[in-house]
Amino acid sequence: MMSSNIQEVAFRRLVGEKNFSELEKWRKHSLATGAVAKIISEALAKKSLSFSPALCISGALLHDIGREVSVGTLHGWYGYLLLSKDKNLISCARYCITHWLKGRTEKEILEQSSLPENLVKKILRKGNFVNLSYEDIVVCVADAMAQDDVLVDIENRYEDARRRYGDTVWVDENYRKTLEFKSRLESILGCSLYSLFSKFGESLTFAL
Repeated sequence: MMSSNIQEVAFRRLVGEKNFSELEKWRKHSLATGAVAKIISEALAKKSLSFSPALCISGALLHDIGREVSVGTLHGWYGYLLLSKDKNLISCARYCITHWLKGRTEKEILEQSSLPENLVKKILRKGNFVNLSYEDIVVCVADAMAQDDVLVDIENRYEDARRRYGDTVWVDENYRKTLEFKSRLESILGCSLYSLFSKFGESLTFAL
């Protein structure tokens, strides 16, 4: 399922029958991430790329779905496991991993985190999460531009991350990688990524 229909399936999987006001904070954040990814995807779609906007947007909507199981460090892994069991959304499962690991190698993960080596090996055997696609990169950047459900720049998002999680090697590397992803997208688009958006500080939500 690679058509735009996957967006509706992903959206329904995320929100169910709930009204926006009834959603948990992380689901509102996921909708905002989807909205950012949609804007970036529409711009990228005008370029000659091997790129699926529908898959990218759907992955952005579901990148945090593992928070249904745990809001902790491993939510990316739990999200992958959840979506891998869903025949309609299995193609979105990788974004649960790639928004979390951001293309790190096994060596980098072990050096920068306290994840057990056996778990890291198990995760990386599931797919190629080191060589990232354009879809992966957009999801990572969109995630970094949605603080809860508010549009922010990447710099402010990571200032907040340092306040909440500490000035760790993992957070610092996430910041470096995200800026690198932003630069790669800008080289393709030929403009500042931020110029695609009207105003920072506004609440975002997703519309099909």
